Amino acid sequence: MADAIFAAIEAHEEPCGWGRTLDAGTGVHSLQWLLSTPAAPLSAVTASRSLEQNVRKGLQGELGDARLVLGNWSQPEFLAGETFSVVIADYLLGALDAYQPYGQDLLFPRLRRVLEPGGRLYVVGLEPTPPEAKGPWGELILQTERLRDAAIRLSGDRCYREYPQAWVERNLRAAGLSVEASQVFPIRYGARWVERQLEVGRGKFPRIDSDLAQALGARADRLLAQAKAAAAAGGREVFGQDYLVVARLV
Repeated sequence: MADAIFAAIEAHEEPCGWGRTLDAGTGVHSLQWLLSTPAAPLSAVTASRSLEQNVRKGLQGELGDARLVLGNWSQPEFLAGETFSVVIADYLLGALDAYQPYGQDLLFPRLRRVLEPGGRLYVVGLEPTPPEAKGPWGELILQTERLRDAAIRLSGDRCYREYPQAWVERNLRAAGLSVEASQVFPIRYGARWVERQLEVGRGKFPRIDSDLAQALGARADRLLAQAKAAAAAGGREVFGQDYLVVARLV
């Protein structure tokens, strides 16, 4: 899915010629993609030192002239005086709750400050998961997400919080940006996705009461077995969607 979204960004940006580019909330995948584009010079931001180390390790020898910056958008002077032709906010809004709780409404005005006139902001997000599923595969996805999030909360950490596309477009306009395009990408989750989410939950078990962690682990085992059985039977359906919103500083 990410590759389709990245391709859509490239198609939109190609006539503009890229230019000075910022990955406003980077990771190995998004930065590796940007390194393959004409984006230059390229800067990438992360608020987590461990994530910074993971990116450097994962892209060892590939960074070249790209600049990796440790910082938080809640810091008023962060990247002060710098502006960019292109800013990529790849699932940044959903991740913000872990680093700047209750600051989601401040993100777009903050990113507007680092956009040059005519600059483009690409917001990639995940539409919040529907509260109910119409089929067994969708129900499995919901149960997987609920177990993962329960483990995260029980460990004392904060879950990611996704926002709808309509909220994003409304707040982009409120920040003084012009929304000029949008696109949705239906999601087909597979057994590997279920396994990865359950691994996230299991990673929190050492900080949870042992009896409760054991019960959650048993439940995770059953969910994974169901996912593998469903995948083997070809039982997969569209459930949820990602979106891309393109905004410009006019």
